[in-house]
Amino acid sequence: MCYTALMAIGSMLRRRWLPEKSFPSYAYLPGRQPHPVRDPAGHSYNSQAMPLAAEISVDSDTFRWGLDLFNHGYYWEAHEAWEGLWQVADRGAPLRMLFK
Repeated sequence: MCYTALMAIGSMLRRRWLPEKSFPSYAYLPGRQPHPVRDPAGHSYNSQAMPLAAEISVDSDTFRWGLDLFNHGYYWEAHEAWEGLWQVADRGAPLRMLFK
């Protein structure tokens, strides 16, 4: 069985925190796929930028969406989801380090 098929099976077994949200069409890997927001062929081209978080919490939908992305191999996308939380968290706060 190929690596991609094994990854897909493993991904299906992982819990979803926000199952109503659809994953992007691909997990961005620099040099392999179009940049998600800068390239017209990117999966998030012309989409709204992630807003700064209104709620700084691991119970927020923003954090949970980042978990879904990360746990299913969308590492760049998870970073983008969590960045809004990181930007508004107090410097030196434990949550800021977690979001980083």
